[in-house]
Amino acid sequence: MTDANAAALALTGHTREELIGRKIGSLLDPEPDPTVGLPQPDARLGLVTRTPAGEARRLPVAATITAVEDDPLVACHALLRDLSAWEASEREVVAHLARIRELEEQHRTLLDNAPLVIFRLDPRTLELVYLNHCAERLLGVPLDEALATPGFLCGVHVDQEGAAAYDEAVLRARAGMRSSPYEARLARRGAHAITARGTIYPLVGKGGEVVAIEGLFMDVSVEHAARTRLIQADRLSTLGTLAAGVAHEINNPAAFILLGLDMMARMLDGPGVDLGPTVSEQVRHMLGELRDSTRRIVDIVRDLRMFARAPAGTRRIAVDVNRTVESALSLTRGQIIERARIVRDLGDVPPVIIDEGRLGQVLVNLLVNAAQAIPRNAPGEPAVTVTTRSEDPRTVEIDVRDTGVGISPEILDRIWDPFFTTKEPGAGTGLGLSISREIIERSGGRIYVESPIEGEDPPRGARFVIVLPAAGRGDSSIPPMPSTPPRSIKSGVRVLVVEDEAPLARALAEEIGRVHEVSVAGGAQGAFEALSAQRFDVILCDLRMPGMSGEAFYEKVAADKPEVARRFVFMTGVGFGADVERFLAESGRPVLEKPFSAEDALAVIQKVVTRHGRALGAGR
Repeated sequence: MTDANAAALALTGHTREELIGRKIGSLLDPEPDPTVGLPQPDARLGLVTRTPAGEARRLPVAATITAVEDDPLVACHALLRDLSAWEASEREVVAHLARIRELEEQHRTLLDNAPLVIFRLDPRTLELVYLNHCAERLLGVPLDEALATPGFLCGVHVDQEGAAAYDEAVLRARAGMRSSPYEARLARRGAHAITARGTIYPLVGKGGEVVAIEGLFMDVSVEHAARTRLIQADRLSTLGTLAAGVAHEINNPAAFILLGLDMMARMLDGPGVDLGPTVSEQVRHMLGELRDSTRRIVDIVRDLRMFARAPAGTRRIAVDVNRTVESALSLTRGQIIERARIVRDLGDVPPVIIDEGRLGQVLVNLLVNAAQAIPRNAPGEPAVTVTTRSEDPRTVEIDVRDTGVGISPEILDRIWDPFFTTKEPGAGTGLGLSISREIIERSGGRIYVESPIEGEDPPRGARFVIVLPAAGRGDSSIPPMPSTPPRSIKSGVRVLVVEDEAPLARALAEEIGRVHEVSVAGGAQGAFEALSAQRFDVILCDLRMPGMSGEAFYEKVAADKPEVARRFVFMTGVGFGADVERFLAESGRPVLEKPFSAEDALAVIQKVVTRHGRALGAGR
């Protein structure tokens, strides 16, 4: 070195005297090799410097070497620039770039693993330019294939309505407008379709132009299934409410008809009546047929209770399986007999613990499916067969089989999937079997299918088997069928009949009046007046009446005169429903379910008087 400026002295930490005459290579690390040649312009070198404390340190510098011609003392000029701050900035930039790459990777991982189909479209061509990996997993189509397929996302829409909604949302996004989310079914390669909620929106640049169209599809199959089940539960609840109303309107006139038929039969045996043996026999036969037909109407109405109770889903009791099967057959008989005959093979089986309405719902679904599986005017002897058995005392099996077209092997495992159906549009939701399996499994049982049925020649049809745990034979929670009460009825009891159906009230008063003293009130107001005027041993009160219901009437009487409330007997044409059952259970009062016979009424009157005695001041 032949010279050094003040910056060189400050940079190196040496005095001028220390630098002049010193070999430049001694200040560089590593020391350059003179055989290699001069460094390139702005070459980076390491400059060894000395701190004020005398410690050596290495600084990054850039060197620019300029040769000097025709100077015997100076060979070149060297310009060294301190790059410490530059390198610090570089390191910061590198760190920022690494962080950006890390965030990009995290963002890409997030997009690929999010449970959403995320996509981007070119606003000019409307073709895919990006699709995340979840789309590959959810739709079963490789990304490369999807990106290379024109109109791929529109094509995966199963329904034309869904494809139209997608196209409309894309066109609105290209125009810079957002669309409301829509739901559609998307096809899946090798699997059943899913229900997805689609959202499509524009990406707008600073100039207001649409630079991209983005969107996503969310799999809402579970949510859709839950919502559909809620809708079905609401429909069942509505059906239950309607069934209760229909039952009331049917059972009241049915009760009058049955009482009237009994009165006519008794009148035929009265003195002075002589129709002749032939006519008398014909009339008696007709009365018997009228009575049987009326009771069949009542039985059908009572079978509707399984739907009235089905939405609750929590009333698990010991259920008579054969009785529930008969109720289900009664409700589906009209659909079955159009296509096949009904075959019953009901064994002696113990009860099972399950919600009666839910078991009835499953059986009705299986029976309807069995009927629909048999083509109209099918050859041979088409049949729907229901079998109950208990070969293992711990379980009860219910077997529903048909001689229909059967289930093809490729869809046999898919029939339990929600929304899967082979029926015509509008003929089914595809939820019946899915819900049926859930009901049975929640009750500790299982349900399986066999198709075609082995042993059939040729193999055909389908066989569904329900296996439920048995509650045990002779379970005390199943009430025995009521027996016909004796006719030896205590006489002289004062009875108040509270009934808004005038013909039924008159017939009931006349039948009971053969034995007891009867007063009639057409509603709660008339009943209050009668109770204030005299005492009654028994009050036969209808539950459903205009104005004040039987329930409200009873509660008011119980609050004012609890000793009178103990003498209530309720009459109802609505023998089911959660509210009705809850009230009857809490009141503890006897119930006459319409239609009932005069003997039933006389028997319950005797029971009340025997238990509570005669009312003070009542009677003759």
